[in-house]
Amino acid sequence: MDQPHRDERIIISAPIGQDADAMAALLYAEGFQPYICRSATDCSRQIAAGAGVLLMTEESLEPPQASDIFEVFKTQPSWSELPLIILTSGGESRLATLLDMVATAAGSVTLLERPLRAQTLVRSVEVALHSRRRQYQVRDLIEELARTQEKLRQHAVNLEKTVAERTAELTATVQELEGFSYSIAHDMRAPLRAMLGYSNILAEEHSAKLDETGKIYLERISTSADRLDQLIQDVLNYSRIVRGDILLSPVNTEKLLREIIESYPNLHRPDVTIEIIKPLPRVQANPAALTQVFSNLLGNAIKFVQPDVPPRIKVWAEPSPQNHSMARFWFEDNGIGIDESSQQRIFQMFQRLNRAELYEGTGIGLAIVRKAAERMGGNTGVESNRGKGSRFWVELKTSSA
Repeated sequence: MDQPHRDERIIISAPIGQDADAMAALLYAEGFQPYICRSATDCSRQIAAGAGVLLMTEESLEPPQASDIFEVFKTQPSWSELPLIILTSGGESRLATLLDMVATAAGSVTLLERPLRAQTLVRSVEVALHSRRRQYQVRDLIEELARTQEKLRQHAVNLEKTVAERTAELTATVQELEGFSYSIAHDMRAPLRAMLGYSNILAEEHSAKLDETGKIYLERISTSADRLDQLIQDVLNYSRIVRGDILLSPVNTEKLLREIIESYPNLHRPDVTIEIIKPLPRVQANPAALTQVFSNLLGNAIKFVQPDVPPRIKVWAEPSPQNHSMARFWFEDNGIGIDESSQQRIFQMFQRLNRAELYEGTGIGLAIVRKAAERMGGNTGVESNRGKGSRFWVELKTSSA
């Protein structure tokens, strides 16, 4: 990268006598770049354009010329503090007056009392230029920092744009896949229902013509078709939860639970005990989605118990410990329990912790519970130990209506 321009000219302002020409010749011989100002206006213009050092004689400080020059000093950028060397023939009082005059305008000031040796002037200019070079280095760092910040800003803009584009593409792809899976699952039910219907007809009207092996095979066909139909229904339910509009309204949870228990045959078996501790709060929810949540939690509590153990379920609610505007519903069972290492995995799709021949299920029920709760602005969790039952919870926003 090319180095930024560094003006190291020595601007000379010495209107009286031959001082200007003499100093310019001396400095030129020493390898400097002197420039003699012929007027205050010229001097101001050269300083504004850029310079390394301003060298002035005491006579150049007389108003109004000096005022014009020092006004230019005030317009320098923040990194710039143009070194000023003043040649004076006055005593201590005159030096003090000069310092007061230039202190408010110039930052770095060197006073040289005449007569002075040529080497003193050369050395003073060298020191001033060295200071000026350090200022240029600061300027270069500031400009490089500004360029880097602009690159970072542009990179952030491009990254944000790329993320937005990729997110939109992924969203569209996910929606297409969800629509495709919903369509496939829905269309699969028609031939599956035909299989179930014909297998039932075969069992009812032609079982006498089948031997025991044939009857076993027919039963396996019917059982497998039932299981596949349940899986398809669960996939469709999950798709509806994910894709459908979730409109929230006040829901009477006591009434909803009672209706669920009455309408689901597996929930009012003679060996099942479901205790509901009242009162239960009203919540802001979607009735259909909340039905999926409660029915899945109750169904799992009945399903996952040891053989010959009557299911015992207790349901109650309390304010959320994190947010009292939310209600936490508990579903406690006396089932087989869940290892701590598996307690988050069970809320994912198609996650089964037990063999299918021991406990029926599709591995989608708890995924529906979590997704439905999230769509309604809530969340879910579980507390459990293997062999000691489980306590599932669902949090939803309470409703005053």
